[in-house]
Amino acid sequence: MLMWSHSKIGEYLTLLDSDLIFNKTPYGWDSEPLRSAISKISNNSGKWFEKSVIAQLEKLGFKGRRVKDKTFDKFPDIRFDCGEIDYLGFHAESNCMVIFEFKMIETGFDARGIRQVRSYFLEGKKPFVKIFRRKIDWVNANLPFLKEYFKREFKTAIPSELNKVKATFITYYPTLLSL
Repeated sequence: MLMWSHSKIGEYLTLLDSDLIFNKTPYGWDSEPLRSAISKISNNSGKWFEKSVIAQLEKLGFKGRRVKDKTFDKFPDIRFDCGEIDYLGFHAESNCMVIFEFKMIETGFDARGIRQVRSYFLEGKKPFVKIFRRKIDWVNANLPFLKEYFKREFKTAIPSELNKVKATFITYYPTLLSL
């Protein structure tokens, strides 16, 4: 006999959205096989989030790509040493080049949640803002090369007067933090 509970399915979906995608093992579920499975769920959720955001950016008219360590291997003069850029895009209609950083973080609108988000972005050993600043600096320093790269790769002419990029974080949940 198979038992089915619509309420239980709803609870599991809530658990997925609130804990598992953030690599949290629910109380009483702690075992190595479950931690490993939850880690896979979390990693796949992050990948899904990034792909979904990129698809939306492209629908809005951005042309661009994720920039990884090997993206510019064909160009020996370019030293890519700032860490992976989630998405570097150009929007022709607004003549704007933007660096997007995607963060699938928990949030909270209570004092504890706000402090936690603030900590992720501004404090600790690897604050998001400090790492992101290094990426922004790299893109600004290599803007002439990137204009040529976009022209070749995306058949997109970036105006010569463009001399600075914009940058933003996109988070899974809204956050009250203003940078």
